[in-house]
Amino acid sequence: MWLAEVTEMRPQELAGVSEAYEDAANCLWLLSNAKPCANCKSPIQKNEGCNHMQCAKCKYDFCWICLEEWKKHSSSTGGYYRCTRYEVINQVEEQNKDMTVEAEKKHKGFQELDRFMHYYTRFKNHEHSYQLEQRLLKTAKDKMEQLSRALSGRDGGPPDTTFIEDAVLELLKTRSILKCSYPYGFFLEIKSTKKEIFELMQTDLEMVTEDLAQKVNRPYLRTPRHKIIRAACLVQQKRQEFLASVARGVAPSDSPEAPRRSFGGGTWDWEYLGFASPEEYAEFQYRRRHRDRQQRRQRGDIPHLDDPSDSTLADTQEMGGGLTD
Repeated sequence: MWLAEVTEMRPQELAGVSEAYEDAANCLWLLSNAKPCANCKSPIQKNEGCNHMQCAKCKYDFCWICLEEWKKHSSSTGGYYRCTRYEVINQVEEQNKDMTVEAEKKHKGFQELDRFMHYYTRFKNHEHSYQLEQRLLKTAKDKMEQLSRALSGRDGGPPDTTFIEDAVLELLKTRSILKCSYPYGFFLEIKSTKKEIFELMQTDLEMVTEDLAQKVNRPYLRTPRHKIIRAACLVQQKRQEFLASVARGVAPSDSPEAPRRSFGGGTWDWEYLGFASPEEYAEFQYRRRHRDRQQRRQRGDIPHLDDPSDSTLADTQEMGGGLTD
């Protein structure tokens, strides 16, 4: 399974990849823009019109066209322009062609490795962020208790502080999705419309996720409650849109959606429920889950991140199945 193989990769196995990639690129450039000295093989770039070249390293005089000794280019050997004959030039070009093909193969291999490193490093970054943000669950509960003590007695009832833990749970779900999205994106067709749309939505989801992370990952809460709820709601909305697009095969954003109507056990469109926008309806759903979780906490039934009874985890399981293909 790709996830297990990528997770078990050690950093030392990939050490020196960037340096080797640069060496291959430099080698290809030298073969395209320079020639080796006929004596010491040092690369030489021609910057003057004359074909009489002298190596700056070994002081060897040779011809730029045929790479033979310059002293051979005299009237006794057929003249200075004997090397412009087809047979001589063809022989030199064949040698250069073989060297260029070999360098291009090496360069292409390192290009593919460099592309893999791009996706691998971002996969590991989100995995590392997920591990760090898991610790926020405990600190979130501490912050909830502190906030509850500070606000107790103001409104006559216990304050709703579950929005902190809910925001952290939403953050962890989205981190898991983003982590798996990079191996998925690696196998998408390069320079395709599907890949471009996927990366745009992926970037959009990362932006709102980092915004939420900055709001909740602080020693003390500085962001107002309604802003944290709105940020978590936006992350949830973007995550669900991202998952839906992956499930559809990353359909274009302007593709018409199938009309939805109310039915038994189904869903309603936000406009039929009287909401001004999908964002307002999503925030309503988010607040409703807050009330449900608060009631379960009062009964002692505290939800867990991997609890299948949490309706918002269905899409996480869907993503896990959709991205491992």
